[in-house]
Amino acid sequence: MDGILLVDKGPGLTSNQVVERIRRTGRCRHAGHAGSLDPMATGLLLISLGEGTKLTEILMDAGKVYEAEVRLGEATETEDREGKVIATAPVPALAVEDVERVLVGFRGEIDQVPPRYSALKVGGMRAYDRARGGEEFEMKSRKVRVYELSLLEMNLPDLRLRVHCGRGTYIRSLARDIGRALGTEAHLTGLRRTHVGPYKVEGALSVREGGPLTREQVRDSFMPLRSAFGDAPAVRVREEYLGDLRFGRSPRPDQLLDPVPSGEGVRFLLVDGDREPLAIAEHDPETGGGRLRRVLQRASTTLGRG
Repeated sequence: MDGILLVDKGPGLTSNQVVERIRRTGRCRHAGHAGSLDPMATGLLLISLGEGTKLTEILMDAGKVYEAEVRLGEATETEDREGKVIATAPVPALAVEDVERVLVGFRGEIDQVPPRYSALKVGGMRAYDRARGGEEFEMKSRKVRVYELSLLEMNLPDLRLRVHCGRGTYIRSLARDIGRALGTEAHLTGLRRTHVGPYKVEGALSVREGGPLTREQVRDSFMPLRSAFGDAPAVRVREEYLGDLRFGRSPRPDQLLDPVPSGEGVRFLLVDGDREPLAIAEHDPETGGGRLRRVLQRASTTLGRG
């Protein structure tokens, strides 16, 4: 199976546990995920299978939408309900207008300090390993993008938010910082991912801890490459140059039928005339063409000779 699987992850499971269960049940040699969810979180997890694992980077770049539940007045060591309370503060008598005024400051490109209990590496080690070992270390701030941030419900000390954000955004840290901006402490008590790019959680294959899962369910929910990446940026390669991809030759602009998406780090698909994905590439500023990053097995084995 080469493509992706939309999974509605239940609570208590790590993203890697879901991947391994899908891999074993579906009898897939290669599987991965595009953007992990913490065990506490639920919702949409994109599982890439077979050749789809080579295109995970495109899925990772897609915007994600969450519904987040935030408890004001308490900070925890993990910035969510799983951690020990490390600080408390009174919750001001906030009006809806007060909260919405603060949320404005967290839209757009913002600086965010990731949580100490995260998989990011600090000095070659996972941050959560250092934190669990009682080490003192600093997490560096980085730029993240929040496209939309809105208040869905307020019942103090609890808030429910909708967040549409870019890659690398930690909702736990967003909750922490919103609480401080409101004059108190805060942590995340619930999180559900509803969208990843064009994909929605509705209709996704439900995977629950201890729940049943069959090979037929995996195969019935599976999306092949062509349909799975139909909304990804795609550039058609001229037929006479398709064979060049087999040898890893990056295409020049005159070998392409469509403009190359520009911008640093922007990834796109190279496809044939039937829009079958053949490779993943990024803009080459020197030639104006595409710089190959990954060639799919289909391009290596079935394309005509160049």
